[in-house]
Amino acid sequence: MTGNRQMSDSNKIGYPSRAVFDIENQELIRRACDNDTERVLIYLMMDLGLHPDNVRKLTRNNLLEGIEGMSMQYRRSKNAQPMSSLIPKEIAEALRAFVKKRKKRSATRNYNRIVHKVGARVGIPEISPRWLRKTCCINELRKFRDQPDRMDLVATRMGCRRETVARYYLELDQWERI
Repeated sequence: MTGNRQMSDSNKIGYPSRAVFDIENQELIRRACDNDTERVLIYLMMDLGLHPDNVRKLTRNNLLEGIEGMSMQYRRSKNAQPMSSLIPKEIAEALRAFVKKRKKRSATRNYNRIVHKVGARVGIPEISPRWLRKTCCINELRKFRDQPDRMDLVATRMGCRRETVARYYLELDQWERI
């Protein structure tokens, strides 16, 4: 599940020793962002669960103004499922500027570098966009901790199947409780 990650004795199952799932670490990561680009990327990956490839493909056409504020619509890279998310006002302007200032799509590895740089600032250099997406899913699972039958909502929010959430993310949530 964790790829080729090296495992230490204190970390038998391959998760970071200071998991990003910890609310305090999430706040540290948010505060460590130096500029709007970093802040928007961390928000998109950790709070919305976007894959870096989806971030790379964002254009002004994905951002829509509505009665409730700005929303973002896109197709998930992995399965082309249409997704939609409301964007908070404090992120909306920075997201609009982020998408507008890019002249062409950045490579996914550029976003990986930014995430690693922010993680290194807070002492968690092993974080990656993948870990931020998992953090988003774990946060969604926390909302329904006492209602396991609501896992469909989490799967819909993450753009994947219920089985995927049960197989990968629920195991992480149970690990976190230990």
